[in-house]
Amino acid sequence: MISPLPNINPKTVRCALEAMLAEDIGSGDVTTALFPSGKQVEAYYVSRADAVMCGAPFVSILFEVSEGKVSVEPLVEEGATFQAGTKLIRVCGCAATILTVERTSLNLLSRLCGIAAKTRKFVALAGGRTEIFDTRKTTPLLRQFEKYAVMVGGGRNHRMGLYDQVLVKDNHLTLLSGQSREEFASLVSRARSQAEGLKVEVEVDNVEQFKALLAAEPDIILLDNMSLEDMASCCRMRDEHAKNGGASVILEASGGISEATVKAISRTGVDRLSAGSLTYGPKVVDIGLDFVA
Repeated sequence: MISPLPNINPKTVRCALEAMLAEDIGSGDVTTALFPSGKQVEAYYVSRADAVMCGAPFVSILFEVSEGKVSVEPLVEEGATFQAGTKLIRVCGCAATILTVERTSLNLLSRLCGIAAKTRKFVALAGGRTEIFDTRKTTPLLRQFEKYAVMVGGGRNHRMGLYDQVLVKDNHLTLLSGQSREEFASLVSRARSQAEGLKVEVEVDNVEQFKALLAAEPDIILLDNMSLEDMASCCRMRDEHAKNGGASVILEASGGISEATVKAISRTGVDRLSAGSLTYGPKVVDIGLDFVA
């Protein structure tokens, strides 16, 4: 099994990895062609920094699609933490294939380990009080890999795309003539009718909007760029609404969330927070491929 993602398609993953190799190889690896093609070697992917392991299954597939005879042995489990100097993956076989796949595999592995490590930090800072979600702020065509890394790091995936959850954001709301309780109720009703079976989430950025929307009871209300005080107030109103027989709407915080703010936001009472920085802001982990002499 490649991934815990519910919607990931192994064929799509393989095609993407083939495209990554094709981008680098082009018409052929002219440097490696200078050396004997039948040489057999042993090599190790070695970390130069502390991080979280993520991406070994994709490295294995890269070697599969390269059609060279190379065995791949992960030495660290996906999701396990490691320290600088740790041997992460052992590869043995055709030197030419290993050299050709080297940079593509390192680029992907380094990025995914960085995302998993950053997510792990957010999860630790939340202290179990709230769940950590990613967003759609991903690298084009790398979304499935980056969201996989979030899951490996202990986070959860928000919608995969525009097709698997309704999320009404601020620009959508400008298309309404107003934002009364009646209009929010009509909006949520239309969403549930036209996107049957999908979660319905609506974004608000102030307490007055929240009050009007809460009565409509969407599945999730996104509290965007709110102060800690306003988020806590919204949580209290949601709890009172549920206590009086209303639905217990999920509250999600979002907007510029960083390692410095995760702990305080998680203490407001929100159920989850979503951070685009998990996928667009991680530090790439320095990993090298060392041949055994």
